[in-house]
Amino acid sequence: MMRSHLPGNALSLFYSSLCTLCLCGEAPAQLDAEKDSPYKLQIVMRMADHPPFTAAFKEQVKRELRDGLQASFADLARVEVMDAHPLLKEIETKGLQAALEGWKEVGPQKTHFVLIDFKNGQYEIQAGQHDGLTGLASPVARLARTPDRQFVARTAALMIDRDFGLVGTLEANARGPEVKVMLKAGSLGIPMETWLKKEDVFAISQIKKVGGSQRSDRVRWALLKVIEDTKDGVCRCQLFNRYVKDPLEKGPGVLGYRCIKLGTITAPLHFRLVNAKDMTALAGQAVAVSAGDFSAKPKEERSTQADGSIHTRDAFQNIAFVRVLDAGGGTRAQIPVEILDDRTVICPFNVTSQAEAQGQFELTRRRLFNRLYESHLVVAELIQELNRLIEDHKGKEALEVAQRGLKAMDSDIANYADELGSLKKMAQELPKGAQTARVDLSEGEQRLAELKTRRQELQGFSESLNKALQEANSPKKQQLKAKIQQAQLLENDGEFEKAIQLYENLAQKEGDQSAVASHLKKLKERWQTKDENHRRARNFIYGAWPNYRTAADMKAHMEEARKAFQTCRDAGDKLSPVKLLKANIAHTAQLNKESEGLEPEKNEDDRAKFQIIADVADDLKKLTEGINAFLNDSK
Repeated sequence: MMRSHLPGNALSLFYSSLCTLCLCGEAPAQLDAEKDSPYKLQIVMRMADHPPFTAAFKEQVKRELRDGLQASFADLARVEVMDAHPLLKEIETKGLQAALEGWKEVGPQKTHFVLIDFKNGQYEIQAGQHDGLTGLASPVARLARTPDRQFVARTAALMIDRDFGLVGTLEANARGPEVKVMLKAGSLGIPMETWLKKEDVFAISQIKKVGGSQRSDRVRWALLKVIEDTKDGVCRCQLFNRYVKDPLEKGPGVLGYRCIKLGTITAPLHFRLVNAKDMTALAGQAVAVSAGDFSAKPKEERSTQADGSIHTRDAFQNIAFVRVLDAGGGTRAQIPVEILDDRTVICPFNVTSQAEAQGQFELTRRRLFNRLYESHLVVAELIQELNRLIEDHKGKEALEVAQRGLKAMDSDIANYADELGSLKKMAQELPKGAQTARVDLSEGEQRLAELKTRRQELQGFSESLNKALQEANSPKKQQLKAKIQQAQLLENDGEFEKAIQLYENLAQKEGDQSAVASHLKKLKERWQTKDENHRRARNFIYGAWPNYRTAADMKAHMEEARKAFQTCRDAGDKLSPVKLLKANIAHTAQLNKESEGLEPEKNEDDRAKFQIIADVADDLKKLTEGINAFLNDSK
């Protein structure tokens, strides 16, 4: 079962979140609010190659930008301006907003990109930010123009200031409807009311531990509104959420939640409802829009237009509270919407209450399945690390790494089992009209069973390596025993050719009558190709298939992958498909990354790309089902 985050509806992948596995071996610590630390503001300025942009002008803009921002932020931030950054290349190919939204890692600084060009006699400035503490990008990339050369740096500084965004850390185990937020730099004696006022709005980010780093994921359709002035670096906020379920969920590797102040304004609401199933417009849908909260008397009640949109006459301060109504005037859904500019906010909506409940279930299911897929990649990285340590004659260090990995996997497997149990209960509580085909949890159960198998393999490696290190009476014999365990790891990872080469070296040292020689003989017999077609199929599985990185490449070679598997099955080869299965898992994770930053509801190009991703996910799912059935067949 290979679908993971990609449900039957192709376009709904865009709204899934990538949540990943923690293999840290310990309960994650609470996030540091950094109340005693100023912000680190990194400005990356790139000027186009154009005659007006002389070297002297570039240095002038950099200097004025740095000095102006440092004076504005004073003790709140330390400002640095540079003209190089690894993300610039991706910005050139994807565009500023898409590149920023694909940057999920958490880090210590804010990075604000300023792109300056000269078009039609004016200086054109584009700006957007990635906030390292929350891992979130600016909701919109700003664009401004000025004909005056002397105002370039000032214009850029004003754009940066607008989206700077104070960052806060939610209190441990926070739950709505009210939460406390500890502000970064809140204990430095800086008057925070200059930067944060009552009625301001925060976006929320979930922070997770992934291997040795942190990653973030925005909590969609959930906002915090400041309800009183800041005191001692702490502000109280009200949590507004689209779904009934608590959006501040806890789970494996979740360190906590941070939030970032949005650059909201007072303006009319531009909002569009589309069918979550196929992204078609929902025309004639009754909608009520309130200020303050969902219980307030609506300022406007109207029906969506032919394209599913509403454009209010009244302006709303920072946030609008949208209620989608049923025929009797009851609330079918309530959606908090931040007011950032004059853009139209597009909201996928399930057209029935049963479908809306199903949508909430699907969101929870996708998050769990995504973590399961990511966990397999983390384990694969762990195996590679163990192989490297054995190659470097570091058997004792490899044993320590394996034991830490086992401890982490035990915790994560238990958490996954609990979450699957909760999902089953949630599925049973779905309305009778919900789509039963979408509550199938067998995919998650299969990935969890495979993870348990990997855990058993790692346990066997750890025990055997420990025994070998204890029994061997010389470093040479210890290394020999460790190499045997390394060969077994290679087999478990589907790298049979490499395992055979290692066994052959070991058999020469131990002699033809050794257990290694006996095992090697059997393995080589199973690894023998039957004919030329079988050889080509295996070469494709090991050489070409794992190296495809885009959905388009995978789609172009999917039929070849199916044929390669069929050739192996006809030949009775149960070794090569192991590698094919592992490559499919890695490909699924890659599809998720490729989908980041796409906006299929806004433009046709992204919709076409998104459809290819969904089609490939379906094909991978079917192929993997066939591989699993073949490998589990005892015949």
